[in-house]
Amino acid sequence: MEDLQSQPYYYKLERRKFACITYTVTGCFLLFALIQWFMFHLLEDINTYFTRNYWLGIVFFIFSLLLIVVFIFFEDLRFSAPVNWIIAIIIYECIIVGVTSLIVRHYKYQLIMSFLIWTFVLLVFLVFGSFIPPL
Repeated sequence: MEDLQSQPYYYKLERRKFACITYTVTGCFLLFALIQWFMFHLLEDINTYFTRNYWLGIVFFIFSLLLIVVFIFFEDLRFSAPVNWIIAIIIYECIIVGVTSLIVRHYKYQLIMSFLIWTFVLLVFLVFGSFIPPL
């Protein structure tokens, strides 16, 4: 009987722990993406390479979308501990390189403002999602 009364507390505790881990990983990925995009933007050789070979970004982005589809539809990949992290990092890096073709064409301040706006939008939706009551 006591377990049933304390169950909502542990559910909230586990939900809060999962949310903290998820938001921390998301924040780290955003920061790491910004650092990579600045490196692609500031290094002249890489900048000119991705400007000339813009199709490379399309290839990496399509590859990341295919990996996302594989990751969604094959449950064994999602629940296998080392494999799911490796595939998630490969998807993440493919998206970063896929967007690089667009990043190198922007000015530095446009990149910063765009990043800040979309980070703010993400934070607003995270706050809304945090306060949605359970059904």
